[in-house]
Amino acid sequence: MASKIKTQEGDAVEFIQQINSILESLADDLYVGEVVFVKIKNWFSQKWLNYSGKSIVHSPWIGRLDSGREEALESVWLKDITIPPFHPNRVISSRYVRVKKTGNKKIERRANGYRRSTETGSHLVKDYTKDGLLLWYSSNTIVNQKGSLMIYISQNDQVKTWYAQFENIGRWRITKTKGISLDELQLLANDRRSVVA
Repeated sequence: MASKIKTQEGDAVEFIQQINSILESLADDLYVGEVVFVKIKNWFSQKWLNYSGKSIVHSPWIGRLDSGREEALESVWLKDITIPPFHPNRVISSRYVRVKKTGNKKIERRANGYRRSTETGSHLVKDYTKDGLLLWYSSNTIVNQKGSLMIYISQNDQVKTWYAQFENIGRWRITKTKGISLDELQLLANDRRSVVA
């Protein structure tokens, strides 16, 4: 893997080391064409996994509670996986690396640009990259003493996703997973091919 996450101010070194180890293991195993790194302001929960945004729903009972409007916004998790709709104010940095030639120009656009909450459902991962590894990770891990990592893998017209939470409990360790087993993720994290730059 040609590119790793560099430790920046506020980042716990051990957290970044584990993410880099996971990243390198995945990149070697999957041989993806593109990798996207998105650093998110502060910790984020597992509810963001496969979260598609908000949808307008018709609710006649709401009109009795407020100004007569009969519509509301409701959180949705669509079957077709979308780019998680983090608000652009939460995106600290976003970059991509081409590992091999894919001809994909869409990867050059920021994954988490501004969109209306009702438009995020049309921002499909498989339309953004057909051969990519997308990685969202949290900042401020020294202060928060916990971190988040979310991975979306788009290959062969399928998108696989998972989430992991890390906490500093004497040392940095994985404390929660969704979409991947703890044992499988620990194997990826403990692969020491990776060194923080």
